[in-house]
This record gives sequence, C-alpha cells and structure tokens, in this order.
Amino acid sequence: MVSDRSYREYQTVIAQMVSDKGIRQAAASVHNSDRFRWDAKRRRWLATPCPGCTVITPPFLEETANVATYARLGDIQQALVQGAGATVLAPVPVSSFHLTVADLVWGDTYLRQNDLPGYEGRLIAAITDVFQHNGRLADEAIPALLRGVTAFVSGIVAVVDFPNETDYVRLCALRAAIYEDKRLQALGVYPTGPFTGHITLAYVSGLKGEEDRERLADTLTALNREYFEQPIPFSLVRAEFRRFADMSAYHRAPDWPIFHFTCNTQHERSPHAQHSHCITDVHRS
Repeated sequence: MVSDRSYREYQTVIAQMVSDKGIRQAAASVHNSDRFRWDAKRRRWLATPCPGCTVITPPFLEETANVATYARLGDIQQALVQGAGATVLAPVPVSSFHLTVADLVWGDTYLRQNDLPGYEGRLIAAITDVFQHNGRLADEAIPALLRGVTAFVSGIVAVVDFPNETDYVRLCALRAAIYEDKRLQALGVYPTGPFTGHITLAYVSGLKGEEDRERLADTLTALNREYFEQPIPFSLVRAEFRRFADMSAYHRAPDWPIFHFTCNTQHERSPHAQHSHCITDVHRS
C-alpha cells in the first residue's frame, strides 16, 4: 500500500516542483498524453474516452468557495497555451477544473469491473460508508495555497500546498480510509502514488522535440513569476463521488455521497463529538 508523505516531505516536494530547476527537469521528462487528440479539420482538441469514478472537489461551475481562484486559473490557462503552443497543449475545459482527493478506478480496470452486475452500486455504497464512518475528520474547510504551475507526468498543473499540518493530515486520513477499505480494494480501488495536490489545466499532447520542451519550461517559469508572486488561495469544502467518461467533465447524481470537510447547518453534531467534529451528511449537496 502506497502511503502519503509526511507534511514536511510534502512541502519540500511542492517547493521543488515549482522551482526553476524543478520546472526544467519536469519539462525534460514530461510525455504526451492520449487523453486528448487533435482534430486537424476543426483545429481543436477532442477528449478521448477514459471512463471511471473519482472523489474530487466540485468542478468550477458547481463550486462557490473558489470562484475567483478558478477564474484566475482560467486566465493562467490561456496564457499557458499561448506561450507553449496551441498544438502542444490540450487545455481542459475551465468548467472541469477541480482538485482530486482520491482516484478510484478508471480505464480498462473500470470497464472490466463495471461489466459485473451491480458494480457501481457497490462502489457507491462502500464510499458512502467510508464517508459516514469518518465524520470525525469534518471540522473546518481545509485552506490551501496554489504555489505555481509545472509539468506533472503528462499534464500541466497548478500545485497545491497546505499552510496547516493538521489540515493536511486530515485530508490524508480521509484518503487512507478510502484506500485501506477492504470492500473498495475488492472493487479495484488502489492508490497509484502518494498525494500530490494539483489542479490540471492542460494535457501535454503534441510535444515533438527539445524546442517544444524548452518553450514549455520558459512559459511555466514566466507564468510563475507573473501570477504566483503571492500564492493563490484555495479552499477544500467538500469532496464528492463523481463519474467521468473522459477528462472534460465530471458528473454526479443528487444522492451520490459527499464528504463535507466543514461543519455547518447541513450537519448534526454528534453527541459524542469532541472539539468541532461532526457527523458528515453524505447525501446532501
């Protein structure tokens, strides 16, 4: 089982990722993704099928806590594509901007599992139970900071840092509860690596040579100097179970589980709660 990093290790990794040296290294090793394909006739990127399920913060158009931040990321995305090249980077729809709390199943694994009778229902039931049994992790919204943009595997992302160790530990505890759950493991849910908080802005899809890589690195470095002299605030208020057909949109039904990080009027206090812990209402949006 892959475990998440300690708080100090996480902060060190994030700082390295957005350093000039880290960006150069990332741009040199990033590879093209197959999540989007270029339509030469219409001169636009089209999302390719990659179905699955995930736990994420609400996407931009369904979010209220991070409207200004997502709008700012939209401006950064435009500058990013202009700088690196419209045939090199495939921008994701601004409406899909989100932070992934925990990847669940996707691609071939999801297709195989989803052929089994009642698979999605069992997946939803297991996630619901995990959320309900970890209401102790609900307290206040988790504050975060976007430290800059960089290349990450096959994407271009804004990386997310956490100013408070307690909040980072709380988020990791929810992830651990998901990945250590035996029912979810039996349904094909497993971590692919330690948590690296990020919001994907684009996929690298048309990279052809060293000139493209150098241009990408120059663009990322310039954007960090222009837009991230001060970190951009972000807030994790809730995490939602969602389904996707590709990397352009993330859908949910009204009764699918939600984990609220913050205690509010939608929650009832537990009679056994200590401090500000509360019971999470997993069905109310």
